[in-house]
Amino acid sequence: PVIDEVGYPLKPRAELQDDGAMLVTLNTSDQDVWVPFSFELGQAVPEGAASDVLIRRHYWQAPAGAASLGAQPLMTTDAPDEIDWTADGLTDGFGVNPVLLKWYNYSYWTHLLESKHEIYAIRLKGDADRAALVRLESYYCAPEGSGCMTFRYRLVDLKE
Repeated sequence: PVIDEVGYPLKPRAELQDDGAMLVTLNTSDQDVWVPFSFELGQAVPEGAASDVLIRRHYWQAPAGAASLGAQPLMTTDAPDEIDWTADGLTDGFGVNPVLLKWYNYSYWTHLLESKHEIYAIRLKGDADRAALVRLESYYCAPEGSGCMTFRYRLVDLKE
């Protein structure tokens, strides 16, 4: 979807969209706090077994691994038969997933992060046979501000 520079309103619980995807906007603005999120529950959760990803500002951790599937439509993208999962690693002194590190283009003119609209497969932490296909939409929230991650996703079964 096209958005203006003020972004999306906060919606900390995923909402089903007309096309079947889930949409959520989380407050990830605190530079010291990771926000754990469960794709199956569609909301932020306490850190632990239910948290599939952790998000802080525009950084993502994917403890069970992530892979880029390129820029393509979310609802018609399938998980490939074999996926080369990338584990989290250290960047700038803290753990992040290198696949999810550069999900955006940075404009030196506007100083805004703009999504590349790639699809990422993120394996669910508690179920190695399932993944979320995720498209990161925006880092901005309404009425205006930064530090709000908006993403669309759908759950898929992985092929064995």
